[in-house]
Amino acid sequence: MPNHAISRWQAPVHGQVKFNCDASWKKDFGGGYIGIILRNHKGELLNGRKAKVVGQSALICEALALREACLMAKALGLRSAQIESDNKQLISLSVSELVPPWDCDCIIQDITELVLELDLHVIWIPRKVNGAAHWVASFASGSLPQNWVSIIPAELSAILLSDC
Repeated sequence: MPNHAISRWQAPVHGQVKFNCDASWKKDFGGGYIGIILRNHKGELLNGRKAKVVGQSALICEALALREACLMAKALGLRSAQIESDNKQLISLSVSELVPPWDCDCIIQDITELVLELDLHVIWIPRKVNGAAHWVASFASGSLPQNWVSIIPAELSAILLSDC
């Protein structure tokens, strides 16, 4: 796992892309929202996704976000892409042979299979380095417009610029 000293988003190598994913879980709602950001080596926003998800725990919602990022990589024909999440437990479960909790076992199995199939690099990062994906997940419930990838909201734009 990366060094805890990482203090800002790290760009992928030239010509590569990186996904950042996160989820916001609402206990009273029985689910939450996911946010996925895809950026190039310059830190430019290439694509993204926000979605409402159903899950009985934060771990399940985080796993759904990671699986969705893997599925985006597959749909875009990307191989060897990096996918970052700030959920240490999820990353450990996704890259090891540890037995996941029963309620998210199928999702973790999907992630593991996609990681192997596409040669994805799933990496844990501190929350402070995952600001853009966290922002999207936090605002996906309604205040984030459908066209947020093509017309980037000012607050998200500021996060993306401060990362680079």
